[in-house]
Amino acid sequence: MLTEFFESPQRIQELRDGPNGCLLEGFADQMCQAGYAEITARRHIRSAEHLMYWTSRTGRTIGALDEHLIDEFVGHLNRCRCPRFGDMHRRDLRRGARVFLSYARGTGIWTKRLSEETVAEPPALLTAFGHWMRQQRGTCDATLYNYGLRIRELLNAVGEDPRRFNAHNLRQFVLDTSQRCGWAAAKSCTTAVRMFLRFLIADGKCAAGLEGSIPVLAHWQLSSLPRYLQSDEVELVIASCDPSTAVGKRDRAILLLLARLGLRAGDLVQLRLGDIDWKEAGISVSGKGRRQTMMPLTQEIGDAIASYIKDGRPQTAVDALFIRSRAPFRALANHAAISVIAARAMRRAGVVCPSRGAAHVPPPFGSKLYASARRVVAGDRGCAPAPFHRNHRDLRQSRCRQPATDCATLARGEIMLIQAVESYIAVRRATGFAFRSEGSLLKSFAAFSEAAGKHYVCSATAIQWAGSAPLVSTRARRLGQVIRFARYIRAEDPHHEMPPAVFGSESRPRPVPYIFSSDELQRILQAASELGKRNAFRGHTYQTFFALLACTGLRVSEAIHLCFQDITADGLVIRCSKFRKSRLVPLHQTTEAGLEEYLKRRRAYTPLDDHLFVSLRRRPLLLHDAEIAFHDITEKIGLPSGPGLPRPTIHSLRHTFAVRALETCPDGRDRITKHMLALSTYLGHSKVAHTYWYLEATPALMRNIADLCQSFFTGGRP
Repeated sequence: MLTEFFESPQRIQELRDGPNGCLLEGFADQMCQAGYAEITARRHIRSAEHLMYWTSRTGRTIGALDEHLIDEFVGHLNRCRCPRFGDMHRRDLRRGARVFLSYARGTGIWTKRLSEETVAEPPALLTAFGHWMRQQRGTCDATLYNYGLRIRELLNAVGEDPRRFNAHNLRQFVLDTSQRCGWAAAKSCTTAVRMFLRFLIADGKCAAGLEGSIPVLAHWQLSSLPRYLQSDEVELVIASCDPSTAVGKRDRAILLLLARLGLRAGDLVQLRLGDIDWKEAGISVSGKGRRQTMMPLTQEIGDAIASYIKDGRPQTAVDALFIRSRAPFRALANHAAISVIAARAMRRAGVVCPSRGAAHVPPPFGSKLYASARRVVAGDRGCAPAPFHRNHRDLRQSRCRQPATDCATLARGEIMLIQAVESYIAVRRATGFAFRSEGSLLKSFAAFSEAAGKHYVCSATAIQWAGSAPLVSTRARRLGQVIRFARYIRAEDPHHEMPPAVFGSESRPRPVPYIFSSDELQRILQAASELGKRNAFRGHTYQTFFALLACTGLRVSEAIHLCFQDITADGLVIRCSKFRKSRLVPLHQTTEAGLEEYLKRRRAYTPLDDHLFVSLRRRPLLLHDAEIAFHDITEKIGLPSGPGLPRPTIHSLRHTFAVRALETCPDGRDRITKHMLALSTYLGHSKVAHTYWYLEATPALMRNIADLCQSFFTGGRP
């Protein structure tokens, strides 16, 4: 195929008559099939010719060609004096030599040489682990590759003999890895190591229970506001693609799929030509978990894809939908290619990218906040987390000392239980948990055990200590903390016992919420405005505070921690609330007017503090003070209370908001589902099931559900 790139018969004959003419002929044939442009192919052939001349001149053979020899050739280019080879750029020569090496390896010519090269074979344990995961879990190769990266690091750090694995060096490896990378990589490390230990335990190569030594890293899903682009910015990014070029057609189709359908970057890489159903106007997407989903193919997206396939997609045997724009024409390597395409489009459009990646081109779900459903900032952040230093003092939550598993205090030659508890608390705090009340409970248990003369976790002692609590749910939670601690410490010493969960589930039954009527809310706000007899600002503060809770459903702690910068044109920004979640709470016009009226008095009263609600002491409002004020108001206005009745608390304002929102739910299954999901997001619930709880916890809503069910079964329409 040299005739495809050269016109001169003399030049073609010169290449064919050379000592490696057959190699150059095959190299040219491969580049022709890969779609290389004529000028690029001629450069690569020239580089290969130079490389073979250099190997012959230095006394080497073509069979010795490898990566090391290519590096030597690149170093030779700095002082190259080879005749007839001084007219090419050094960068082009290096690239062409590497392309030729890839071709040569694929032909099998250097089979003997490659077999003699020192190739880093994977450890036997890692190979066996891969076979076990494929057979027992059906794990795909991509996941095993990611696991293998961390397991190789583990084997390099602690050795390849599983009998030498112990809780201390495994735990230290995880903490050291967490120091060097972000949360997502640290989470991948803990998952990989834990699965590897389970494999070793199943194979009988290490002690059972050792996987309990791997700490859990603190993380809460959807804990931050997603980074996104505004609707006009999305349109600017899409319009930045030039539809008159092949690259522009491809990039525009990719961006439309990201923006209109909300596909992941990895979904686009996996798309094939056969996934598009032109007759039914659908596109089959293989998402996470290899689940096939049929997405609608809109006219806009269909036109963009059709234009790319017809006039922009290179001619190639590859069936991938999106192909590289430069030879060799093959499928995009991975999701990073999609991220690069999106980032370049943003730069062309002059749009400031919130961070790297394609997940910020959001689908239009009908609001200005195009929250990307595909990527969460907490799970994929661009910067490193708080560092895990060896003494773990850099974490501001705990500022704890180093887990002292290697220098424990001794009593009669045994590790004192209180010291083991301190080590456990330090590890938990080092992985991001506050662990305040839990730590106090475990210290109490350790002191109780030491007083009883028990230096190990004893099931009977643990049950006796947990049983001293008055409520069954409290006993279950106390015993649950001991069980988790015992699972941790048994990885170091099997003498510790694992107590059984004799008190049942740790979750306690939720009390029936008190739901305020409209008249009661009016009376509460009126009584709140009368609190400030000596200073009217106190009355204005509590009246605005309680009104905000009633009309937004905020948690009390969320409202207390509001600052001036949290009030935006789009609503209130709730930062790092329960489960460390952040969210945006839109406000009604009447709520905005009430806040603006309060802010006029608030800024004049204490301009130095930036908290929205402050006390008369010009300090942030305290939760205890707000609860006392609300309790005094409910007693003053005479709200019903007593044994067997729901108790009106300040948190009942949130319950009332949720119930009133459910009462206004529209008819229709689809509309009800959307309404529940929107309410769950607005309230900041971690699961939509927590919002459905109000249906069964509120007698009025249960009566409505019962009436509709009765009407349905008797033949009426609900």
